[in-house]
Amino acid sequence: MIHRDGIDWIQEQKGVYDVLIIDRPDPVGPGKKLFQPDFYQYVYNSLKDDGVVVFQSGSPYYNTSTLQGTFKNLKELFPIVRTYLVTIPLFPCGIWSFTIASKKMDPLQADLTKLQHTDTQYIDPEIFRASFVLPKYIKEIVDGKDS
Repeated sequence: MIHRDGIDWIQEQKGVYDVLIIDRPDPVGPGKKLFQPDFYQYVYNSLKDDGVVVFQSGSPYYNTSTLQGTFKNLKELFPIVRTYLVTIPLFPCGIWSFTIASKKMDPLQADLTKLQHTDTQYIDPEIFRASFVLPKYIKEIVDGKDS
């Protein structure tokens, strides 16, 4: 386990990760720098050529600016950026967004025959595909029409 400032640590990682999963605090205080363009660049630099990153991008209802900023910053660096939704009943409004970005891999082209879902309570190929279908109000957020 590593206990360090995430900004300092990620700057040292160059092309070493296949997958990064990033869960950040709210964009206030020390956590604010994890929402700045420099951080997204460091993440991009830390991934291998076919690497994938997933950001927790907040409630599309209560954290509109977090979702919009995450999508915008990733879109400036990555050719493939997709937001998807999951149901988390304990979270505000019950719907939560995650945004995935990659230099080469499009989740909409994933081979779902390899998805291990037999003993799961949630994910299966239908839910996987459906999670990327966004309601109009969320499409407007990621398209930058909701400011």
